[in-house]
Amino acid sequence: MEQNNMKEMSAAINARLFLLFLGIMLMVNALTVSLRNGTGYLKFADIMEKMVEEGTYPPAQAELASEAPEEATTEELSEASTETGVSAQPQMPQTDEEVAVQLLDGGINPKDLRVMGILCMIQMIAELIVGFICAVLANRVDKSKITFLAAAALIGVEAVVLTVQFVMGAMRLSSLLYSIIMPIVLLWSARKLRQLAKADPKRVYAVLPRDKQKPSGQPGNSQGTGARTPSGAAGSNAAAGGAVSGSGKSLRDRAMMHVEDEPETEEIKEEEPSAEMIEASDPKAEGTEE
Repeated sequence: MEQNNMKEMSAAINARLFLLFLGIMLMVNALTVSLRNGTGYLKFADIMEKMVEEGTYPPAQAELASEAPEEATTEELSEASTETGVSAQPQMPQTDEEVAVQLLDGGINPKDLRVMGILCMIQMIAELIVGFICAVLANRVDKSKITFLAAAALIGVEAVVLTVQFVMGAMRLSSLLYSIIMPIVLLWSARKLRQLAKADPKRVYAVLPRDKQKPSGQPGNSQGTGARTPSGAAGSNAAAGGAVSGSGKSLRDRAMMHVEDEPETEEIKEEEPSAEMIEASDPKAEGTEE
């Protein structure tokens, strides 16, 4: 029995830690990676649509020939790197317009980028909500159904986003870490709390908070770390022995009063009868006196 309680307690602690840690990490990821991807996709979609509407794309061949610098050959780059000691690399696009031109040259549709940006913003909102729920309710066994459903819904959203990214060729392996692995671990932790809730329907907390522990003089709560607290042990001992009497005196004071009263009782029991009492009770003595 005790071994089963220890296993349940260990599972509750692990599930609580995973939910708390991953919930915070999910909110951080939403405000950094997901927000950056969503705003980036929407920004380039606007630039590309604006270039197409204004007719600045495709640029004229004469403008490209006059503005674009001559590309250096591989031999020239190797000679320059030998002379300067610095490896020369072809110049990458610096402005957003140049990046948008490269995207349009690659056959990417601005509408596809806009769809990706909207999905990333939905992903960010879902990660914020689910991360907040898991972090706040990490210690609540009675609310484990909410965390379980939230983690399952997040897995569905992440699966849709990854599918669209894969179809458009924009999926990266790094996105699997925070889009699939983290929600799966959250779902597993919430499932552990669900199992504890089914085993003990009256259980509220995975680990009993300090402000919820019973004060001194009251029976200890078995829920929590599994070990009885000092205040709980004192309370159980006091309750077993009748710690406080109706007059407000403690058990020790009552015991001392009882010990003080015992000698008087013994003296009264051992008191010898007096001569007057013997004469009054002896009829022969009365006859002699007459």
